Amino acid sequence: MSIAIDRTGDFVPTETRNQLRVSQAYGLGLKTFLSRLDAGPHPAIRAPHWFTLNGTALNFDNLAAALRTSPAELTAMAPDACYARLPQELGLCLQCFEDALATGQPVTWFRRWMHPLYGVCGIHAAWLTPIAYRTLVRIRHAAEFGTVTSRLGTLAGSHQPQTTSPDDALWLQRLCCTWTAAQLPWGSVEPHELHNIIDVLAAMLSLASARGDDMPAAPDDLDQSSFKGFTLRSAAGHWLPLNLAVRLPHRQWILGIVAHVLRRAPGERSWGRTWPTSIAQRLARETRTHWPAGALEWICPQAAEAERQFIRSK
Repeated sequence: MSIAIDRTGDFVPTETRNQLRVSQAYGLGLKTFLSRLDAGPHPAIRAPHWFTLNGTALNFDNLAAALRTSPAELTAMAPDACYARLPQELGLCLQCFEDALATGQPVTWFRRWMHPLYGVCGIHAAWLTPIAYRTLVRIRHAAEFGTVTSRLGTLAGSHQPQTTSPDDALWLQRLCCTWTAAQLPWGSVEPHELHNIIDVLAAMLSLASARGDDMPAAPDDLDQSSFKGFTLRSAAGHWLPLNLAVRLPHRQWILGIVAHVLRRAPGERSWGRTWPTSIAQRLARETRTHWPAGALEWICPQAAEAERQFIRSK
């Protein structure tokens, strides 16, 4: 979501509704700006940070009137909330910032980057560059992005996964960042089913990689302590528990390897055509009765066969 100024000085929505941009032409801080629109939080509530703006912190009715849009449309623009807090690192696209500067546009933060499973730029199809949550918290003005991004630019590429494809990851990212049923090779999958599959596959594939099996090498510092439990809440009020790596390069690696398995048939994969027997059997046990029909057969035929043998033995 963007806020721009027309020739009469009114605030109007622009065509690219992807971030909240407070015009500095008025020389107003965010708290003062929201107060002038009578859209700020209750005086007893602490003023929200720029990337935590949502309907619980703002008067969306008054803000929608000022922006000449509906409260429902404004609510739909809000990013997913993440509890208890956002992971240790999020990602940003340095190329998007460079493009903005080259065309004379303000450097702004895209709300889609706030989704913990967003690891690839949808415009440039490139891995995002990690930025620490604590760094974002300290940013209060758009001008401060210049210093931050110049420092990050010297590190770009050094922390990004080299063994997985951003193309596969982007495909899965687009499925994960919506709250509608996803169409996978074996059929339709609800959001909670998709994220359960990702959770299980992340654990199984990480284990296979650590054992040196036919999997891309995992980051050296990826282990069980790298993960924490989070809960996402959509603008529509849907809740979804997730087990996520707190660092972005780890999430990117996981997104890449899981996407490769989900997107491509076993015979078409660059790796993971066959699974170690012990891991295939464990996958069969952990997915028993929990996965949609056809999912296990596509992901790991050996696990599907192990499940059939288990059923026959009963």
